Amino acid sequence: MRHVDLSRYLDHLARTGLMNHAAESIGVCPNTVLAYRKTHPEFEARVQDAMGHYRDAICREVHRRAVDGVSEDVYFQGAVVGQRQTYSDRLIELLAKRYIPEFRDHVTADMTVNGGVLVVAGMTKDVDAWAKRFGPGTSDGHEIIAEQPGQPPATSRGA
Repeated sequence: MRHVDLSRYLDHLARTGLMNHAAESIGVCPNTVLAYRKTHPEFEARVQDAMGHYRDAICREVHRRAVDGVSEDVYFQGAVVGQRQTYSDRLIELLAKRYIPEFRDHVTADMTVNGGVLVVAGMTKDVDAWAKRFGPGTSDGHEIIAEQPGQPPATSRGA
């Protein structure tokens, strides 16, 4: 790919953030650009820089609409009689969540496991097939107890 084309691609990417559209704007397949990025780390760094410029532009626009507000015409009987400044509550909420920890959603997940869990890499048909493949019981001497689909829960195997 030519240097001029790459510069045009990067300019388009920095303005739009759309990688496929930027590739099409210089007349190449997006996969061609992707392959070039993988084999040219200096170009990949420039792509990331262009995406950084695009993210900055989005942040500026979000700030403008949330904090500075947008001027809108006020109509009366079909005629403009003035203007008012409107602000985006949703965008100010997103900014608050980004920059002020107290505004963030506090989500926790309990990852506690009560009871034994057996993780097996690969599927076997049933417990007997597993025992045949990996041996009976476990390394700590416990029995293998498993539920079979369509059968009542097992309480012990081989007893």
